[in-house]
Amino acid sequence: MTTVHLDRDAAEDLRLLRSTDRKGAIGVLAFIQELTGSPSLALRLLDKGTDFVWGAKGTFDVTPFSYFYRRGYDVWRIKFTVAPHGQSRYRILYAYDIQSRDFYILAIMARKTNYEQDTLFVERLKKAYVRLGLQVARLH
Repeated sequence: MTTVHLDRDAAEDLRLLRSTDRKGAIGVLAFIQELTGSPSLALRLLDKGTDFVWGAKGTFDVTPFSYFYRRGYDVWRIKFTVAPHGQSRYRILYAYDIQSRDFYILAIMARKTNYEQDTLFVERLKKAYVRLGLQVARLH
């Protein structure tokens, strides 16, 4: 059965978000709770480029995080196209473990952040990926 896990770094992101944008944190947390309670919704996290409905009014799409994908990491991002509580200013970055069929939420970041240019953030995601025991694909 597919499970969605909130990594400790993402949990810290959510805690910090609560202190700066309570409404935004509530929206992100509501989405995460819906994902953890709905394996069919979680499986949509593998269907790139399509808007999916969640909750009463929300829609989101998913895309591979190209910087990591080109390097063999199975890291994706969720972009909220419509959030039930208004426009979301955040992205959720997650990894998929093909062996266990589980998802790991790695980070919650502001949309305006250029993730690929933030070397500390990139290193943080790489370390979490390895710590979780996720496999990096060998590319030719």
